[in-house]
Amino acid sequence: MDEMAPGMKLDTAMTQAAEWLLELQAREVSEKRIAAWQRWLMDDVRNRQAFDRLQALEEHIVAARELPWPSDQEVATDHYDGSVPVSTWQRRQSRTVSHASRLSWARWTVITTALAATVAGVVAHVAFEVGMPSFLHRTALETGIGELRRTRLADGSMITVDGNSRVSIDLKTDQRDVVLERGEAFFEVAKDPNRPFVVRAGTTAIKAVGTAFDVRRAGDDVTVSVAEGIVEVADHSSETPDEPPARVGAGHQVRVQPERTISPVSLSSDAVATWRAGQRQYVAEPLSGVVSDLSRYSKKKIIIADDAAGQVAVTGAVFERNIDTWLKSLEAALPVQVKEGADGTVEISTKK
Repeated sequence: MDEMAPGMKLDTAMTQAAEWLLELQAREVSEKRIAAWQRWLMDDVRNRQAFDRLQALEEHIVAARELPWPSDQEVATDHYDGSVPVSTWQRRQSRTVSHASRLSWARWTVITTALAATVAGVVAHVAFEVGMPSFLHRTALETGIGELRRTRLADGSMITVDGNSRVSIDLKTDQRDVVLERGEAFFEVAKDPNRPFVVRAGTTAIKAVGTAFDVRRAGDDVTVSVAEGIVEVADHSSETPDEPPARVGAGHQVRVQPERTISPVSLSSDAVATWRAGQRQYVAEPLSGVVSDLSRYSKKKIIIADDAAGQVAVTGAVFERNIDTWLKSLEAALPVQVKEGADGTVEISTKK
């Protein structure tokens, strides 16, 4: 049997894209369905192209909704008959109509063009009965131990996800929302003043427009390091409900912890997200946080035996491939002792 013609495949992809778009607009979509949608995107380049076209159409429709609908009088004075391209018709009309009429015509053209494109590109009986969603792109990214993943989003932003991490992304028409559920990620945000880019990690919210910054989450502790631009960091925990956002600029890092004031510290911009090159950088960070971070790279189980050991401050670099060597060096550098059990579990406790 002959293979399906390219045109038929594209039509099928557009139909499926419309169905996915409508399903994803639901308030609650299971992770299983999101994963299925991502597999569908990767199955065929035509699937991705079809979905991207619908996202672009959504932007046009939203813009058209913001324009006032033409009055009956304006429609009556519109004599466009479709015999020539719109651009040619507009040039001809510009010689005879007034400025006000040209504005009315331009408004009407935007609306009709957007609606006509939707009719041509989407399964009409589905799209118009249910309505187009308010978001443009929704997805989730997850990595395993020691795995790095770099992805370009539909808005042009880039996200690099560190090992054993998970982020969910929801690009809406008025805001771009990202949730760092665990681990760490580096964000290179495409500028869009009309759609702030907000990363949430627990009770911490980081707001940016166009910048590059890193966010690491270890339980309730969140560390934000800025490589370019400025971000606003707010702690929405119950302990500090009224604290204003902290503005953190390039070359600075801030650590958000429960019941503690946000205070940025200096950090070389080159030191931000060095994990992308296999190196971890720490500045006066509690040993408990460092161990939690490195656990995303080591298959060994590392345990902090007591609170005193966990609060020991650590400053320096750790290479991901040499975590075992770093563990062995701790006793010489810090007031702790390190013991490895028969099962490979490493226990760190206060030196006696």
